[in-house]
Amino acid sequence: MQAIIMAAGQGTRLQALNSQTSKHMLPIAPGKPILAHTVDILPGEIDEVIFVVNHLREHIQNFFGKEYGGRKIKYALQKELNGTGGAVWAARDLINDHFLAISGDDIYHPEDIKQVARCDSYCILVHEPPADEEVRAAVIETNGDNTIKRIVEYPDSLNSKSRLINTALYKLEKNFFDYPLVRIKPDHPEFGLPQTLVTLAQDFPIKTVTSTFWQMVNTPADFTRAKKLYPKLAREINK
Repeated sequence: MQAIIMAAGQGTRLQALNSQTSKHMLPIAPGKPILAHTVDILPGEIDEVIFVVNHLREHIQNFFGKEYGGRKIKYALQKELNGTGGAVWAARDLINDHFLAISGDDIYHPEDIKQVARCDSYCILVHEPPADEEVRAAVIETNGDNTIKRIVEYPDSLNSKSRLINTALYKLEKNFFDYPLVRIKPDHPEFGLPQTLVTLAQDFPIKTVTSTFWQMVNTPADFTRAKKLYPKLAREINK
């Protein structure tokens, strides 16, 4: 199975930490960039990783090369930064069959990735934060059978009853590329991967899998939190 890791964005909110380094290559531990953590915890059935790159892509290419950890590495250039839907489409000519699509920004747990990889067909990882934590992200609204109904982007998500955050980890089938990309909003310049999946869900049910751990890394505060949490996560992974 292949995995697409979306790592093309500029990360303007993280440039205060290091404007000369790709945000995806910021170290969450000594010698451990965010992307290295993600690749290291992929399940065994993933034998090829496709990085979708653009901004400071040489940092990623120099670190991973053409092979890393026994997995083949390929690269797809997202020429225009036109959203997560556009990122996955940038790699469409390299896809053989079903595959994972993963955000290159965030910190995941290996068991969660394994559960998504082993879904029968389309599925998406969602995260439910503690009841006292305000949801400041896009949420997934579901049907009664825990399949996705629609995506609500932040800040509109503040008015949603759902607390299931989209973690940007998906299992997709190759026929995803038979469906036209959908913009995040009608007048938005970016195409959203989850918005496109909502259209596809009319033909194929898309299951949700609830995470055991997930940490977004969009801001310096997120990155600080990720570094504090990582030692405990690493100990748990290495048991």
